[in-house]
Amino acid sequence: MSLSPEVDDRDLVEEGDASDSSHEPGPVMGMTFNTITNVIGGGVLNIPQAMNQASLFVGIFLCIFSSACSTFSVYTLVRACDRYKRYSMQEIWCLSMVPTAPRKELAAAKARIESGTYVDDLTKAKDVRFLADHEKRLKWQSALVTMMTVMIFLYNFGCLVLYAVVISTSIPPVVENFLHGHGFWVRKELWLACGGLVFFVLSCVRKMDELKWSSILGFVTILYIVLLVIIKYFMLEHSHDFGSASHDDELHLLRFEWLGISDAMTTLALAYCYHYNVPYFYKELNRRTTGRMLMTAALSQPVTFLCYVSTGVFGYLLFGSAVSSDKSGGDIVKNFSEDDVAVNIGRLGLFIHFSCVYPILAVSCRRGMHRMIVQYCGCCMVKRPEGTTLLSISSETIDVTTSVAADEDPPLYVRAAEALSIVLSSIIIAYFAHGITLVINITGALFGSFIMFMAPGLMGIRMYRESNERLYLVLSVVLAVFGFGFSITATYSIATQG
Repeated sequence: MSLSPEVDDRDLVEEGDASDSSHEPGPVMGMTFNTITNVIGGGVLNIPQAMNQASLFVGIFLCIFSSACSTFSVYTLVRACDRYKRYSMQEIWCLSMVPTAPRKELAAAKARIESGTYVDDLTKAKDVRFLADHEKRLKWQSALVTMMTVMIFLYNFGCLVLYAVVISTSIPPVVENFLHGHGFWVRKELWLACGGLVFFVLSCVRKMDELKWSSILGFVTILYIVLLVIIKYFMLEHSHDFGSASHDDELHLLRFEWLGISDAMTTLALAYCYHYNVPYFYKELNRRTTGRMLMTAALSQPVTFLCYVSTGVFGYLLFGSAVSSDKSGGDIVKNFSEDDVAVNIGRLGLFIHFSCVYPILAVSCRRGMHRMIVQYCGCCMVKRPEGTTLLSISSETIDVTTSVAADEDPPLYVRAAEALSIVLSSIIIAYFAHGITLVINITGALFGSFIMFMAPGLMGIRMYRESNERLYLVLSVVLAVFGFGFSITATYSIATQG
């Protein structure tokens, strides 16, 4: 799951060349570390439940499948960046789905209309239709930009709710067993309020660069949880201290149930999803080439895979079907005893980790919200320069990147109001959520699957069909079809099972 969404909404109004960036280009190993810290996050807590839903061996295969799909999606997004010379998910998505006409043709049509050099009215009518068609394409592109912005916003917001839920359940056992607190001090409302205060303050920052350091802390904390599950398995394997689990819990080693597989894939879609940041990472890569970017994926994917599979396998073998109990709520940490010192250190670490990481996603959400407010308060989707008409649109205003007018640096009171609305809404939803399972299922099924599977698949179908790359075209079809299938089936499962 994404921990540090670094896509800056200002990328949408830039020309798209990395030379315009204020950041120093990064080496392959630096980008690999950024990718690892970006991918591995709170979703790892739910991987054992995914193993229970799909069965052990099917779950391992799904991790392999998700890792392969994730890598191919990265490749497709990088190819799209190279093709359109744009480095934000919104731009390459809309330009892939609705390509614009070449600038020279548009400029030539405009020049002919302005000069009136036509042999007959039929030729002039063709130019008028050509420009009118271009205007429609701009509107469709703007709608697709909005669509992708909303999907990224909702994905990040779902992660914010997940973080708040984990925080509200992590600290009470620590306070009760370490500090011997009780009553008011172990209520989740208190810690949701405390977390919300921290969230609000940090979410008002102007730039996400100010929060990058928390990615390192986040990775260390999650790595501690992964190692804790592995070590506890070998320590408790022959003992009876299994927390909420029982030795009689049924282990499903190999089982094929489409609903269970789809439910497991929603977890993996959320856990592996970071693809809306791939264009940004590619933009910041020094000596930018497709091969060098794929190298970062080749180096980071095995680390991600080992963390997820290790947690899923050993967590499931340790607790069995108890990983899906109402008490755990899909959080593997809640299966351990509440007085376990090592586990309580992990719980405290999760509180600190999510308190620091939450604002990174909140800033991304806030920027998306601000851009939508600015864009739609003007009641238009594609904005022309004042005083222009369809026939007077110049060749400099034919790109969707000029259609969005957003304040890049809103005043503090605006940032505070937007941050407050995001923090309050996520905290309220977290208060009523019964564990992280439903939050992960909804976020993964509706938004993670779209960003990781469907959008790259559809983009690949358009690109590889035009370039006649049949193998990549087939893989893109598989990516899109599986994404739609998992999303629909998982949504049905959520609706029927509540």
